[in-house]
Amino acid sequence: MDLSREKNSDMLSEGSRTVKKLLAAIVLFGVFAFVEAGAGQAAVTTHTTIPSSFGFFDVCSNEPVFVSGNVDILITSTVTDNTISGTVHTLFKATGIGLVSGQPYQEEVAFVREFHSSPQNGQFEVTQFGEINVVTPGGGNNLWSPILMHLTFDANGNLTSSTFNPFPEPTCH
Repeated sequence: MDLSREKNSDMLSEGSRTVKKLLAAIVLFGVFAFVEAGAGQAAVTTHTTIPSSFGFFDVCSNEPVFVSGNVDILITSTVTDNTISGTVHTLFKATGIGLVSGQPYQEEVAFVREFHSSPQNGQFEVTQFGEINVVTPGGGNNLWSPILMHLTFDANGNLTSSTFNPFPEPTCH
């Protein structure tokens, strides 16, 4: 068995768990923002910064990378008699190092999520778009990956439509 592949797989698995935990935290912040806004109030804005570090396998440079940085989260929500709506902006900026080459890395992940809900009919809609950029010295080894998701749910919580393009094949440039 190839131990380097096993280590990369473990690192990717750990990175996936970290990203899932981060996304769960962002959703919770959104829920708290809803709770803070009373009916008819102006927009409520919440800002927080969360430190984050994890490893991942960069397919463009063909090596495992460890990055560390901060996630800035800005949530704006408005509650009226007819709607709950808002945006969640997240920006992760990190520096890292290639675990094989020792090369420095810069990573930036930006997302914007927009949400709309109706207390009258219970329908909920969320759109998320963003991009991942990983840069390291040299040519042809910088990673770029766009992300798009749109979901609509009915009053029973059933998914009624979806567009999901979570992690397309990365572009190396």
